[in-house]
Amino acid sequence: MNDEFVVEEYRPNVDPTLSEIQECCNSLGINKSIDPDLEYIAIELLRAPIPPGWKFYRNKTNPSLFFFFNTTTKKVQTQHPSFQTYLDLFNSEKQKKSDSYISVEDSDDVIDNEAEIEKLKSVHSQKIAELKMQQQIELNKLINDLDSINSKRLKKYSSAREKYQTAIQKYVDFSENHKVHLSNQLIEAEKRKTQKIIELRKRYEAEINEQKEKYDKLKKEGEVDFRKFQKVLEQKKIEEMKQFEKKLEEEKRLMANRKIRRRWRMVTSKPLFVASKVHLKISKPISIDILDEFVGKFSKPRTIFERLGQYDDASSTISKTEIPPFSLSVNQQYIPHNNSPSEDSESESYSVRFNFQPKNKKLKKTSVKIEQQIDRTTKNLKDSIDSTYNTLSTDFNSITDALKKHSFDINQQNLDFQQKTIEINREFNSTLNELEAIHRNALNTVTALHHANLSPHFSPQVPVTSYSPQPRRPKRNPFFDSDNEDEENTYDDYYVDESPELRNTTGIRKLKKFTVALSSAQKQKDKLNGRFKRVKDNVYE
Repeated sequence: MNDEFVVEEYRPNVDPTLSEIQECCNSLGINKSIDPDLEYIAIELLRAPIPPGWKFYRNKTNPSLFFFFNTTTKKVQTQHPSFQTYLDLFNSEKQKKSDSYISVEDSDDVIDNEAEIEKLKSVHSQKIAELKMQQQIELNKLINDLDSINSKRLKKYSSAREKYQTAIQKYVDFSENHKVHLSNQLIEAEKRKTQKIIELRKRYEAEINEQKEKYDKLKKEGEVDFRKFQKVLEQKKIEEMKQFEKKLEEEKRLMANRKIRRRWRMVTSKPLFVASKVHLKISKPISIDILDEFVGKFSKPRTIFERLGQYDDASSTISKTEIPPFSLSVNQQYIPHNNSPSEDSESESYSVRFNFQPKNKKLKKTSVKIEQQIDRTTKNLKDSIDSTYNTLSTDFNSITDALKKHSFDINQQNLDFQQKTIEINREFNSTLNELEAIHRNALNTVTALHHANLSPHFSPQVPVTSYSPQPRRPKRNPFFDSDNEDEENTYDDYYVDESPELRNTTGIRKLKKFTVALSSAQKQKDKLNGRFKRVKDNVYE
């Protein structure tokens, strides 16, 4: 009913036409030819506003159909609410006029005939009955029209309700199927993702174990090489020490032989011409150092006689020949002295010293150089092994950090994907709730119309209040095309469920948002797979 009749502001007819005045006079029972002075009552009725508590309803499609509704008593009528007031006013004025007319008339004009009075009363009652009959006919006609309109509307409402229910059922089935399909896709995507993560982890763990095995193998090989090198160095050192000891022994033997040869050569190098009367005296002790082959030191000095020669010739000067003491020390040098007479020309001296220090120093320097070279080689080998170990440790740590970071990124993107899935499900549930609210509103509307048709008196249906958002509808009403069934339907463009695709409703928009969110999640998944592949390539490289 609210879709057909709407509440409007009642505007009194301030300047009525003659036809409107005549129609109002007929409804009040005023005869303009008999009572022209009472025409003002009809004009005042046309100009009178509606009293408080009344509302004016007019048909949208047919403006000639209207009625007045009392919000307190729930009374509906097609006449003005003040109609009865002005009708009583007309009757009272008519009665006053007839009473004054009877009292003022002369005796000649007095009606004594009771038959005339009865005739007037009958005429008056007949007119009143005609007016009531006409009013009843109009009311019956209006009620029949309303009943026919209500029956048509009820049919349209029932057909629309069936279509709407089928549309909702189709949409619910489609939504459920789509939801099941999407949930299956999400479950499969989760399974694929977890399987891929497990495979990548296994692959990374295998690569890490392989790297560890390679590192352990290289470490063991390095340790073995280092031990071999140490053994080789020790063997070389031992061989060099043995060679050095052999050289020292040879040098000792050579020095011993030379010492012996030189000693005898020095003892027998010059003949001693001793004059007669030679007095042999025990000379001061001289030292002859003999090399000890086993200890590497020299023995205690041994004594030898010092020979002095004296001549009894008085002319000759007393000369003294002395064998100078000599030493066969390794740290001494052999310093020969020429037999040149001194200022006193008393004696000649020879100093024999053996010095083997430069060769010994050279050998020591060579051994020190060899030891230093061995230490440097060992140190360089140790440094190279340490650097190799540090490089492998750094590579292992970098690979571990990259894997940890990549695992963290994977977990973060997994959380984002789950959050988007939750948002998509929330949007889908809100869409279903809106569809259910729309369905409830449609059921409430149909139920209200049904109760309105079954009610004993004609009353407009109060609109059902809903707190859920209503679906968007076109400006033209698709359910009430025309009161005439023969006329062509002018609302064929209104979308119903016979169309192969659902139009742009609230649920479809929500479903589109759901599809867009799903596509974005799929893109995010593809992006994640791309990142997986890049990281994998980097790790393999």
